[in-house]
Amino acid sequence: MSTLSQRISEQLGAEIVAGKHAPGAKLDEEALAARFKVSRSPVRDALRQLAATHLVESQPRRGFSVALIDPAGLQDMFEAASELEALCARLCALRAGATERKNIERIHAGTENTFKWGSK
Repeated sequence: MSTLSQRISEQLGAEIVAGKHAPGAKLDEEALAARFKVSRSPVRDALRQLAATHLVESQPRRGFSVALIDPAGLQDMFEAASELEALCARLCALRAGATERKNIERIHAGTENTFKWGSK
Protein backbone atom coordinates (compact mmCIF):
# COMPACT_ATOMS: atom_id res chain seq x y z
CA MET A 1 0.00 0.00 0.00
CA SER A 2 1.44 3.37 -0.97
CA THR A 3 1.46 6.39 1.27
CA LEU A 4 -0.17 9.69 0.45
CA SER A 5 3.20 11.27 -0.34
CA GLN A 6 4.08 8.34 -2.64
CA ARG A 7 0.82 8.76 -4.56
CA ILE A 8 1.45 12.50 -4.94
CA SER A 9 5.04 11.80 -6.02
CA GLU A 10 3.86 9.29 -8.64
CA GLN A 11 1.24 11.71 -9.99
CA LEU A 12 3.62 14.67 -10.18
CA GLY A 13 6.39 12.48 -11.62
CA ALA A 14 4.08 11.26 -14.37
CA GLU A 15 3.03 14.84 -15.13
CA ILE A 16 6.66 16.01 -15.31
CA VAL A 17 7.62 13.15 -17.63
CA ALA A 18 4.58 13.92 -19.80
CA GLY A 19 5.71 17.55 -20.09
CA LYS A 20 2.81 19.07 -18.15
CA HIS A 21 5.30 21.04 -16.03
CA ALA A 22 7.98 22.96 -17.90
CA PRO A 23 11.64 22.46 -16.99
CA GLY A 24 12.61 25.11 -14.47
CA ALA A 25 9.01 25.72 -13.37
CA LYS A 26 8.59 26.36 -9.65
CA LEU A 27 6.51 23.79 -7.79
CA ASP A 28 4.56 25.68 -5.15
CA GLU A 29 3.92 23.56 -2.05
CA GLU A 30 0.81 25.48 -1.01
CA ALA A 31 -0.77 25.28 -4.46
CA LEU A 32 0.00 21.57 -4.69
CA ALA A 33 -1.38 20.96 -1.20
CA ALA A 34 -4.62 22.71 -2.20
CA ARG A 35 -4.78 20.77 -5.46
CA PHE A 36 -4.33 17.39 -3.75
CA LYS A 37 -6.45 18.48 -0.74
CA VAL A 38 -3.71 17.65 1.76
CA SER A 39 -1.41 19.51 4.12
CA ARG A 40 2.01 20.67 2.95
CA SER A 41 3.82 17.81 4.72
CA PRO A 42 2.94 15.01 2.25
CA VAL A 43 3.57 17.42 -0.64
CA ARG A 44 7.00 18.28 0.76
CA ASP A 45 7.76 14.57 1.20
CA ALA A 46 6.63 13.89 -2.38
CA LEU A 47 8.85 16.67 -3.70
CA ARG A 48 11.81 15.28 -1.76
CA GLN A 49 11.15 11.85 -3.30
CA LEU A 50 11.11 13.43 -6.75
CA ALA A 51 14.34 15.30 -5.96
CA ALA A 52 15.95 11.93 -5.23
CA THR A 53 14.99 10.81 -8.75
CA HIS A 54 16.35 14.07 -10.22
CA LEU A 55 13.00 15.01 -11.76
CA VAL A 56 12.82 17.90 -9.31
CA GLU A 57 15.52 20.18 -7.96
CA SER A 58 15.55 21.36 -4.36
CA GLN A 59 16.91 24.84 -3.79
CA PRO A 60 17.51 25.83 -0.17
CA ARG A 61 15.20 28.67 0.93
CA ARG A 62 13.76 28.82 -2.60
CA GLY A 63 11.73 25.61 -2.76
CA PHE A 64 11.40 23.05 -5.51
CA SER A 65 11.37 23.33 -9.29
CA VAL A 66 11.16 20.96 -12.24
CA ALA A 67 14.66 19.80 -13.12
CA LEU A 68 16.40 20.87 -16.30
CA ILE A 69 17.59 17.61 -17.84
CA ASP A 70 19.90 17.60 -20.81
CA PRO A 71 19.67 14.68 -23.28
CA ALA A 72 23.01 13.20 -22.18
CA GLY A 73 21.93 13.35 -18.55
CA LEU A 74 18.64 11.68 -19.40
CA GLN A 75 20.47 8.89 -21.23
CA ASP A 76 22.73 8.40 -18.21
CA MET A 77 19.68 8.20 -15.93
CA PHE A 78 18.02 5.54 -18.10
CA GLU A 79 21.23 3.52 -18.29
CA ALA A 80 21.65 3.64 -14.51
CA ALA A 81 18.01 2.68 -13.96
CA SER A 82 18.27 -0.27 -16.36
CA GLU A 83 21.38 -1.53 -14.58
CA LEU A 84 19.64 -1.30 -11.21
CA GLU A 85 16.57 -3.10 -12.56
CA ALA A 86 18.75 -5.88 -13.96
CA LEU A 87 20.54 -6.24 -10.62
CA CYS A 88 17.22 -6.37 -8.75
CA ALA A 89 15.85 -9.00 -11.13
CA ARG A 90 19.02 -11.09 -10.72
CA LEU A 91 18.88 -10.88 -6.93
CA CYS A 92 15.18 -11.79 -6.90
CA ALA A 93 15.84 -14.81 -9.11
CA LEU A 94 18.78 -15.94 -6.98
CA ARG A 95 16.82 -15.60 -3.75
CA ALA A 96 13.63 -17.17 -5.05
CA GLY A 97 12.46 -20.48 -3.68
CA ALA A 98 11.42 -23.44 -5.81
CA THR A 99 7.82 -22.22 -6.17
CA GLU A 100 8.90 -18.72 -7.16
CA ARG A 101 11.41 -20.10 -9.70
CA LYS A 102 8.72 -22.24 -11.33
CA ASN A 103 6.48 -19.17 -11.53
CA ILE A 104 9.30 -17.11 -13.10
CA GLU A 105 9.94 -19.90 -15.63
CA ARG A 106 6.22 -20.05 -16.48
CA ILE A 107 6.02 -16.30 -17.00
CA HIS A 108 9.20 -16.30 -19.09
CA ALA A 109 7.92 -19.14 -21.26
CA GLY A 110 4.70 -17.21 -21.85
CA THR A 111 6.60 -14.19 -23.17
CA GLU A 112 8.80 -16.03 -25.69
CA ASN A 113 6.39 -15.48 -28.59
CA THR A 114 5.24 -12.04 -27.47
CA PHE A 115 8.18 -10.07 -28.82
CA LYS A 116 10.47 -10.92 -31.72
CA TRP A 117 13.66 -8.88 -32.20
CA GLY A 118 13.60 -6.93 -35.42
CA SER A 119 9.84 -7.25 -35.88
CA LYS A 120 7.64 -4.21 -36.33
